[in-house]
Amino acid sequence: LRVLGPDHPETLASQANLAGVYDSLGRMSESIAIYEVVRDIQIRDLGSENPETLRTLSNLAVALWRSKQLDKSLPLFEDVLKRREAALGRRHPDTLLTAGNLGVNYRDAGRLNEAIPLLEEAYKGSRRNPRLRVVIPELFDCYVRAGKSTEAITLANDAVAEGRKIFEPDSLELAGELVQGGDRLQKLEAWIESERMLREALAIRETLMADDWRTFNTSSMLGGCLTGLKKFDEAERLLIKGYEGMLSRAEQIPLEASERVPEAIKRLIKLYTDWQKPEQAAEWQKKLEQRTVPA
Repeated sequence: LRVLGPDHPETLASQANLAGVYDSLGRMSESIAIYEVVRDIQIRDLGSENPETLRTLSNLAVALWRSKQLDKSLPLFEDVLKRREAALGRRHPDTLLTAGNLGVNYRDAGRLNEAIPLLEEAYKGSRRNPRLRVVIPELFDCYVRAGKSTEAITLANDAVAEGRKIFEPDSLELAGELVQGGDRLQKLEAWIESERMLREALAIRETLMADDWRTFNTSSMLGGCLTGLKKFDEAERLLIKGYEGMLSRAEQIPLEASERVPEAIKRLIKLYTDWQKPEQAAEWQKKLEQRTVPA
């Protein structure tokens, strides 16, 4: 800053990177403040249509959205979308990503009828540019909120089919795609399709990363699916294996995945409830309550 000056492009780039770091750490007010300084200088020196300015405006809009300031993020995304479409065209990945971000903002504002078309548009673009696949969970969530179960199931199946074109067969990347698809279908009680995906994912993970906590989480997820299909004996084996495997590898589980073990316990409670074994269900309920008691 002292060498190049506050308005030098490299200084602005460094400030934008710092804002991104603050964003990733959840220090949103600091991130927003820096993005606003960079934005003002870039608009003054480069103009509001410059790609660097638009990148900063987009990052600022994301930071505002993450800080739940929809009244500011939503109109900013609308503005960036217009500018990017004018500069790059509607089918450019940056334009479609902005459309997807705007769709997420509309969803969070309760405007599902406006959100869904934008997210669908971005998802269609993912067939040409895989980085746009980030909109898949957001579009799925919109379908679920709107009560569009058929569309949600179709999306979950199509996303896995597209993933098969991108990832190598029997790869960990494909396994991750299958787990996500199986999880989405399980939420919609599409048990048969979910079972197929989760079995394939579990086979891959048991071959390539047998000792990883995620493999045992997959086992628990498949057990939950089998509960839905009333295959209680196999469900019990997989659910207990999944729970015990994750519990013994608790140090591997990152903070953002800390709910996986409680979820495994809840699946066991549901198993024994549906299986009409109230004593076992009560035992697992106690385990769950013990985990939620403050230390």
